[in-house]
Amino acid sequence: MTFKEAAADATKSLQHGYCYGMIYGLSQMLGVLQETKQVDPGLCTTMPRSVTTEQLVNVVAKFADAHPEVTPIHYRCHSRNT
Repeated sequence: MTFKEAAADATKSLQHGYCYGMIYGLSQMLGVLQETKQVDPGLCTTMPRSVTTEQLVNVVAKFADAHPEVTPIHYRCHSRNT
């Protein structure tokens, strides 16, 4: 879903904002954990602080599109196919 598509429909706009906010919040949490050296190596790799939320949303959407078998439908909030 693009920003333009989300803006055209109130429900889509809400879903888009929820997805964006969730990814933003998780990225901020990961940043704090990285800075305090509390990241579990099994959790994930390090993420550059220069990564934008839009870039993260695009990565999540691409993963959801490519792996629907491991991505529950409620996590595909920003997928281009929903």
